[in-house]
Amino acid sequence: MKTNDSQQRPLRSQATRDRILQAARFIFGRDGYDHATIRAIAAEAKITAAMVMRYYGNKESLFAAATHYGVNPDAFASVPTSRLGEALVRYMVDAWENPDTGPTRRAVLLTALSNEAVRAKYLYQLQRQYVTAILKHVSPTKRAQEAIALMRTQILGMMMTRYILRVPTMTAIPRETLIREVGRVLQGYIRLASA
Repeated sequence: MKTNDSQQRPLRSQATRDRILQAARFIFGRDGYDHATIRAIAAEAKITAAMVMRYYGNKESLFAAATHYGVNPDAFASVPTSRLGEALVRYMVDAWENPDTGPTRRAVLLTALSNEAVRAKYLYQLQRQYVTAILKHVSPTKRAQEAIALMRTQILGMMMTRYILRVPTMTAIPRETLIREVGRVLQGYIRLASA
């Protein structure tokens, strides 16, 4: 039986696309959307700016491609409600400290601070992904929604101080201590949501 070669082999351009995305994640994560340039991304990818534009068209399209990520709410489905706070924090710390996914999250959060469209996308992702995961464990009451809003203050505060502002006292906290202590705070909100 004859197979279609294009289904068997990756596109020759895929390696270039991947290199551009990797460079874009790094530059957007370092500089934020407003200060990142196509020229800087091209230099990081070791190609011309024209090649970046050829594959992605403009900075906005490249940013959308570079910062697309998802969270599977089912990842928390088997976690007991009594351990959900710690599981959520561990998941986020793993994602932010992973060299493949951390720059994407940094780029999105940095840009959400100054770009309305990205802020809306970021809030939508938080709602659709993390909130959905939490609501599988608690009833969707007004009290639960308030508790989840309070949880966001902890989550965003942790991300901002540890990974964006890099506050020395926060970056010095050992990873497992951070997961345990912030997880304990989130667990308090989960208990509130369940009440």
